[in-house]
Amino acid sequence: MAEHAVVIRGGRLVATGPVADLYGEAAVRVRSPRAGPLTAVLLAAHPGAVRVEDLEPDTLRIHGLTAAGIAADAAAHGIPLHEITPERPTLEHAFLHLTGHDQGDTR
Repeated sequence: MAEHAVVIRGGRLVATGPVADLYGEAAVRVRSPRAGPLTAVLLAAHPGAVRVEDLEPDTLRIHGLTAAGIAADAAAHGIPLHEITPERPTLEHAFLHLTGHDQGDTR
């Protein structure tokens, strides 16, 4: 498997570097009936280090913490978790994002 990648779009270089760097940021998908309070706890406990995306009313994607860290914070505040799944973008997703194809741009 290649260790270094070059991504070209429309004849222009859009990215180059180690394949691991092109993947992007890992995240953790969390499902909880108390997603709102969990968000508040994580943001207060880790100011500036955490980014939280609301995916559904009870589902979050959390950037900047490990699954173990999220679980520990949730447990310390009595917040139940129904799912906690580490996510890492695929190389295909990274390529589509870098070339703009993930947003419907087909130039």
